[in-house]
Amino acid sequence: MGKPAVQATTEPTVRHPSGIGEAFTDRHQAVLDRLLAQESTARATSAITRIETQRRAMGPMARLLESDKQAKAARQELAAANEQLRAQQKMTWADDLPTEVAYDWREQARNLIPDVRPGINVFGLEYDYEVRADIHGHPDLTANRLDGHFGVSVVGHYGGGSDWGTAGVGKVLEATVTGTAHIRVPLHYGFEWSIDAGGGLDAFTHGSGRVVIQDHNTGNVLGPDGIRWKGFWHWKDDDDVSGSGSDIVVASELECSVSVHAGQIFHVTFLAHVNNSQSGEYVFSHSYADGALRMWAPFFVVEL
Repeated sequence: MGKPAVQATTEPTVRHPSGIGEAFTDRHQAVLDRLLAQESTARATSAITRIETQRRAMGPMARLLESDKQAKAARQELAAANEQLRAQQKMTWADDLPTEVAYDWREQARNLIPDVRPGINVFGLEYDYEVRADIHGHPDLTANRLDGHFGVSVVGHYGGGSDWGTAGVGKVLEATVTGTAHIRVPLHYGFEWSIDAGGGLDAFTHGSGRVVIQDHNTGNVLGPDGIRWKGFWHWKDDDDVSGSGSDIVVASELECSVSVHAGQIFHVTFLAHVNNSQSGEYVFSHSYADGALRMWAPFFVVEL
């Protein structure tokens, strides 16, 4: 008798929607960068103009103080005291954020496009991609698509100028019918911010959460309401102020409603954004801003 025939092994048949090579492309990144950079750049330009005006106003007085030995010694003593105070108050929660992890879309079988069917669809972990966008200055960006945590920290940069960054996670979906998709997420958040300013200079800090819905093929934000955001703090001051908070955003506050057609592939992205502006140390004046926002999207709902 001959040897038994060897049965050929076949790979499981898995549906790959046409044209999908990766979950998040340069097109999507470019659109997010453009959306967020416009807002951040406008704020930074305004802050720089204000700071430069303040410095010119204080210039003559600063030159007089620099020529006084006692004033110079007092300035050095004040700078040392400020540095010690900042070290005591420095935020440390960012050290506990998830470490950055990168995964190739094509190596993750569970990342294949889930269907959005008529009715209520619930999607949860894992997410398909991580976003670190719109980076300027010295932000610390973290995102973990496996557990849905992401955050931005701009803390401890005490030079002058503006710093901002955006981080998040997202999922790719495919509509099975034509209609209006309503996306809702119970977004957990925690934040801390502070301003340390004096001598006539002020500082600025802002933090917000975003939901953005984009078409896969073009990267364009879908209409009529494919981007929503919620501000957690927005503060400009010339004194020492601070704030903090933690809670869950009510799903309706960040609800996006977009028109989709049968077979359309689209992206749902959740983002955290922080933007600071400060002048740093200037003779007898100073201004510093710290801001940190952490978020978690354990699941979200799409009603079609």
